[in-house]
Amino acid sequence: MEQSEQYGQYAVKPALEMMMLGVGQPSPQILKEANNFIKLNELENNDINLLQYGLKQGFSSYRKFIKKLLGEFSNVSNDETKEDNIYMTNGISQSIFMISSLLRSTYDTVYVEDLTYFIMINVFKDLKYNIKTFNITDMNKLQSDLKKEKNGALVYCIPFCNNPSGKSMTESQIEQFSSIIPENCLCLSDETYQFLQFDNKQNNKSLAFYSDNIISLGTFSKILAPGVRLGWMYTNYNFNNNHFYKFLDETGFMDSGGSVNPLIAHMITNCISGNFDSYKNFIECIKNELRDKQKIIISTLNRYIDYFEYNIPDGGYFVFVKSLKLNSSRLLELSMQCGLSFHIGNKFSPNKNHHDWFRLSVSYYSKEDFEKYFSLRINNLVKLVDLETQNNIEVSLFGNGRLGGLINNSLKEKNILYNVLTRRFQDEKLGDIIIDVTTPTGTQNLINFLVEKNLNKKLIIGTTGHTDDQLKIIKQYAKKNAVILCPNFSNGIQNMVKMIRNLDKVWQSANIVDIHHIHKKDAPSGTALLLKRELEKRDIDTNIESRREGEVIGTHIITLKGDNEELTLSHNAENRDIFANGCINLIEKIKTKPHGLYDFV
Repeated sequence: MEQSEQYGQYAVKPALEMMMLGVGQPSPQILKEANNFIKLNELENNDINLLQYGLKQGFSSYRKFIKKLLGEFSNVSNDETKEDNIYMTNGISQSIFMISSLLRSTYDTVYVEDLTYFIMINVFKDLKYNIKTFNITDMNKLQSDLKKEKNGALVYCIPFCNNPSGKSMTESQIEQFSSIIPENCLCLSDETYQFLQFDNKQNNKSLAFYSDNIISLGTFSKILAPGVRLGWMYTNYNFNNNHFYKFLDETGFMDSGGSVNPLIAHMITNCISGNFDSYKNFIECIKNELRDKQKIIISTLNRYIDYFEYNIPDGGYFVFVKSLKLNSSRLLELSMQCGLSFHIGNKFSPNKNHHDWFRLSVSYYSKEDFEKYFSLRINNLVKLVDLETQNNIEVSLFGNGRLGGLINNSLKEKNILYNVLTRRFQDEKLGDIIIDVTTPTGTQNLINFLVEKNLNKKLIIGTTGHTDDQLKIIKQYAKKNAVILCPNFSNGIQNMVKMIRNLDKVWQSANIVDIHHIHKKDAPSGTALLLKRELEKRDIDTNIESRREGEVIGTHIITLKGDNEELTLSHNAENRDIFANGCINLIEKIKTKPHGLYDFV
């Protein structure tokens, strides 16, 4: 059996053993081609100065070379590109870390796309930035959010072949995006895959050409070899009334070390500049190889349309895939058994969204490896998915508000098969269990529909504020079906109710303080009314005091009074996820329940 190859910091296994499709680095075949350009020549004219620290911005011939590179591949004129606007770097990751570190005292917030390179998420977290997200399809919201940042903010984007989605901004999106970055903000444009878009007619123009407060960051890592550790910045950005590069030159980091990789930069400049047409053919070779391997993946996935959806990438290294049966975490566990690994989607989301997506990299393994192993292993994976899901109970979620969204995410995380209902029940498949988090009218309409169609479905009802007539409809439906009527899904409230039911009869009166956010429509809350009912069952005279304050999620304080003593029970919801998790627990409870009306205890 082939031995694992040590590849950078990773030990990459041979395809026969495991296709590690999380690895986003060039293939050995491409690196062999790259080696044709990287020849260690003797120093021209015995120029030993190349062995010195070097100019901080990078020596002139390198910057002229990058100017030519941007002109050839970015469709910009020679006059439009300014050599003095180019700065030599170790690559994009180092550049972003350096810039965001140096500007941390200036900015405390960074905006990133909700799908973005996970390493950058970690970098910004390490530097204690407040991370906010934006969607490139909603420019108006981004513009509004940035205007609210009185002290400005950093913005990080991947405009070409986004990692992980593979999608590029359109030219109109780039123009609009560049125009809405305020003067007090700075955009870091990660253009790693700028020259790897498959359609040569697509816009490759660096974003720094559109606006002065954008820094375009390029690298040779994906278009030559990661080991050269060489890249560039291009910008006309002014910081504190000086060009940004003057600010960099004066930092301790650059003042101490001078230029990064001057000798490597000299080698790359000489090698490629003297063979530029061959280098352009080399880029086309990379693109063709990546395109061919992506086609194999897409062709395979097309055979399993009930299991997977995918983004058609505009280029780059990746195919972003949606799992339709299981969330990506569980799918990865099964996939490892079949000899495939990948990165799960929520790794690329600061908000931990995209639980059912995963990223496949096509860069490392050969086309022959993909042809030989990928289809077979996906077929084996689908068989395991079938075994996993064949006994799953199906759930329908009715309600797309804040709580509905949280329950939606929890259903994904728990690998529960579900769909989301609209108010036109006739057009949709109804699951075995329906979770209703709409309104009392929504509950009434749902039950009326089920009765009319003679459908027997178990219900978990989390709505509050039902009228007596609406409660009668619920109770009538519960005579033939299991119904959990639950005004609060949290485990803490469950325990509070249990405590009330076990109280000794020494308490004469109780006061409930019911505190919620100012947007809550009903007062008292359904939870407060539930607690009142339970207390009055114990012959305890109960009063409710409702308050609506700020953005309080939910606080309930019960003060019990007896002869010369007082007892306080208090519950505070610190995070809305507790309600979603509690709801998931109820699914397991109602599965085995016969007909009848139940509470959550």
